[in-house]
Formats: sequence, structure tokens, C-alpha cells
Amino acid sequence: MVVITRNEAENLPRLLASVRGLAGEIIVFDSGSTDDTVALAEAAGARVVDCEWKGWSATKNAANEAARGRWILSLDADEALDPVCVSAIRDHIEKGERNEKGTLRVGEINRLTRYSDQWVRHSGWHPDRKIRLWPNGAAHWEGAIHEIPVFDEDIEVCRIAGWVEHHSYPFRADHLEQIEKFGRVWAQDQHASGRSSGLALVIIKVAAQWIKTWLVKGGFLDGRTGWTIARLSAWATWRKHARLRDLNREPSPPPSRILVSRTDALGDLVLTLPLLSALRKRFPSAEIDLLVRPYAQAVATASKDVNQVLVWETEHARDVKGRGAELLRSGRYDAIVLAFPDASVLGACHRADIPIRVGTARRWHSFFRLTHRNWDGRKDSGGHEAWHGLRLLLPFGIDPHSDFREEATLVPPPLDAEVKSMLDEMGSPPFCCTPDLTEVPTIGLPNVSPRLP
Repeated sequence: MVVITRNEAENLPRLLASVRGLAGEIIVFDSGSTDDTVALAEAAGARVVDCEWKGWSATKNAANEAARGRWILSLDADEALDPVCVSAIRDHIEKGERNEKGTLRVGEINRLTRYSDQWVRHSGWHPDRKIRLWPNGAAHWEGAIHEIPVFDEDIEVCRIAGWVEHHSYPFRADHLEQIEKFGRVWAQDQHASGRSSGLALVIIKVAAQWIKTWLVKGGFLDGRTGWTIARLSAWATWRKHARLRDLNREPSPPPSRILVSRTDALGDLVLTLPLLSALRKRFPSAEIDLLVRPYAQAVATASKDVNQVLVWETEHARDVKGRGAELLRSGRYDAIVLAFPDASVLGACHRADIPIRVGTARRWHSFFRLTHRNWDGRKDSGGHEAWHGLRLLLPFGIDPHSDFREEATLVPPPLDAEVKSMLDEMGSPPFCCTPDLTEVPTIGLPNVSPRLP
């Protein structure tokens, strides 16, 4: 059995348990896992090979070349075999590599996908038949995305009973991340081939994808899950073509002055710090300011990615004598990111004529005043609030990737002499910090990191 991995500690034990006693050799081709993937694989008796990530097809081909057994069983780390399938694979292997006519025998298995807590039996996701078993050396993978095995000779495709269980989407957030990951690879591949996407054709494809998934493929029979799949499948079509259109158009000038608004609770401001870090990384020379309530000013000032902190006073929120719009207009901002959809801030930035206004459109007061709308909802998505905040940056070409979850975001001010003397007397301070008190531990997202790049 051959599998490629990166940060698959949550999934890999399930896969390895399902092939125990079936696979005489288990090869785990790992591309830089930082979790317990490698330790778990080795504990299960797998042969782990460290490898550079070269794309799905190239990496899988390298993994197959390392296999020494007679047969290749190719599975993904988020998959597992059911008992019926295990028995059927044994029967297939016992019948030999070729049929009575000398034609190569390969095994095709149905895949059943679990979305959140429901098995999807319609929506174009079932049956999802894929060739997963063939004699070693008989095939190679092709395709930048949704790769397929290609054979050098005629084959007999034999249907293998049972299921490959696909556990790819524990939460809707996992689906959204995969849309961005696959869409990026697809657009880059299409751009390298000289292809383009016309807007009218893209709109037709988006509508057709929804109709196909919801109506033609029976997504309505999957209930609420089917509705989510149909909607996000249409969104995936839009996103990958939008990426391709961005690659093909002349680059626009980057924003030089950006305001991020977070005028609710102090803890919510802390969860917005990765967003600021992502903007700074994408636009290192831009002026990035932060708009907060008075009680959050000290924390906002400590952010290493902020140039200036603006304080949203009560008189601004009530727009006394137009002071809210005046405050925002004075910054001459090219863009504002409403990390919290404060109605008073949104109204003020609209009156201040800030040309790019990004935020969630899921509030009645925000839909008509935004120029770039985000439709994600946190309810039941499984995505952390900080991750959802990062998704607001998609219009700027920024993906909510793991890079922004692992960076320090706050630099505390120097200790007051009186406070320092008090701490010295205590011997051990009642909080955790680095010895020189110039940095604090990273404040980032919880571990919802993507797996393969």
C-alpha cells in the first residue's frame, strides 16, 4: 500500500488500521509533516520516506517507484477500506495480474465520502469509482490536480466490492480550504498552458455546476448537506476561474493605505492579529492602520504589523457632526477590511468614499455598502473565527494558509520601572514570556492546518 502524507496524524491511524493484514508492505511518502504523522506510521510498521513535494502526480509516481511488492494499492491518507473491500481485494489478487487473454487486470473501487456527520450518496459524489489497484510498474499518475493513473497497455477494469471510505470533510471549513488549494493549482496549470476564462462563460459554468449538483445529480436527496455541496461546488467553479482571470489580467497597483476595523471585544481583536500579519506579508510597504474601541487601544498598539491605531469613540459611532466619516476620510485609505461588521463603521466608510470595502455580507446593513462580499458563516463550519477573518482577505489574493498561524503578532511595551522592581521581588513572574521580555509567544490560529500543499 502506498500513501503520500503531510500532517495527517488525525487520518493516518484510521487508514493503517483498515489495511492491517492486507498490505505486505506499507510505504508512507511524507512531505515535511510537523505533527505525529511520521511517528504514527513507523509505529504501525510502515516504511517512511522523506520526500520533497513536487505536486500530486510527481510525488505519487516517486512513491510508487519505491514500492517493492507485486501490486500497488494507492490510497489517500483521509481514506480507509471497509471490511468487504479488504476481502474483495484479496480475491482480486489471487486471480493473478492478467486474465486468460493476457490483458492486465486492475481494480476499481467505489468511494463513499463523509461530509461532516453524513455519508453523501448523491450530489454527483456517489458512486465515485476510481482505479486503486494494479500490478507494480503498470501505471503512472498524470494531472496537476484530480490526478489519474495512466496505463501503457490495454487493461481489464475489474469492479471490487465494498467501499473506500473518504473522510475528507469533517467540517465545512475543510471543504473551503480544499477549494482554495485545488483552485490555485488548477489556475496555475491552466495559465501555464495559455488558457483564459471569459466572464460570461464563467457565469454559465457556475450556474451549470449548481444545477448539475443539486438537480441532475440528486443533491436535494442529501438534504441540507446536498445544498451545502451544491452551493460550494458552484463557488469552487467561480473561485478557480476567478484565479485564472486574475493571472491573465494586468496586475493592478497594490493598495498603499489599508484600514482594518475591529471595534468589538478585546478577545476578538486578538483573533484579528493574524489578519494584520497576512496583510503586512502581502503588502510590506503599505500603511496598515487599525481601528478599535478605546479599551482595546493598548493591545492594538502592541501589534507589530500596525502603523497607526485609530480610536473609534462614541461620537464617531453616533456620527456626531459627521465625525465618523471625517476620521476615516482623513486617512485617505484605498481599502478597509471590516473584520467586525460594525454598522456605524460601515456607514462611515461608505460616506468617506473608501473605494474598496471588504466584509461579510451576511448582515442586513452590509450587503449594499460593501464592494467585496464574503459569504462564509461560522455556524457549524468548524472553522475558527481567526480563520474566517483571514478569508476576508481573498480579494487581495491572500489565502488563509498556515503561514499566518505560526508568526508572533504582538510586541509588548517596555516594562515600567516600578512594575519591573515588583516583578524582580517576586522572583518568578506570574505569566509566561521570553527571558528578555521583548517578545511574546506566537498568537495564531488553533491547529486546523491544511495537509498536502
